[in-house]
Amino acid sequence: MYRTMLLGAVAAFCMAADGCEKYEIPKVTFTDADLVHVDAVGMTVDFDMELYNPNPRAVPLERVTYVLRIGAEPIVRGRTRLEGTLPAEGTLPVTVPVVLTWQSILSAEEAIRRLGGDIPYTFEGELYFDLRRLEVGRPAKIDLYYEGVLPIRDVLRDPSLLLRSEAVRRLAEIVLGQIFERPKERDEPPPRD
Repeated sequence: MYRTMLLGAVAAFCMAADGCEKYEIPKVTFTDADLVHVDAVGMTVDFDMELYNPNPRAVPLERVTYVLRIGAEPIVRGRTRLEGTLPAEGTLPVTVPVVLTWQSILSAEEAIRRLGGDIPYTFEGELYFDLRRLEVGRPAKIDLYYEGVLPIRDVLRDPSLLLRSEAVRRLAEIVLGQIFERPKERDEPPPRD
């Protein structure tokens, strides 16, 4: 009897609070990371993902927060507001553009020197859904993680970048070696007999 009353009270509370409907957190799959723009200031990488909503109700998107790291060094942190709604029992493509300046890339100079060439990175973050608009009472999030490689060697083949950016020249020195510095033999006076 007591157990029946307790279950009835819990059911009444859940109906009043509209909070007992179970929502599954949507799923995310990274589909690509494209280098879409390079100039004398930096580069833009578009992180493409596909979201899947297993729920019978559409889920409003809210924002993505992220950090991109080279080695253990955080190169850029950011936040992107998302518009739109993930359809009920459907999928939606989402793109998060991340702008990396050459100066921010150089902040990981030791890792770049150690890794050389094309530089591995990690993209970590959180994608938030606004479940408050569904009267569930709280935001929900998905953890994001992606590993990739910045194609620095390919980028450094553009001579116009080397001419227009001191930071790119510095990066080239690190990645490609000391090819832009004079040999030390010329800096030292000739030996005397």
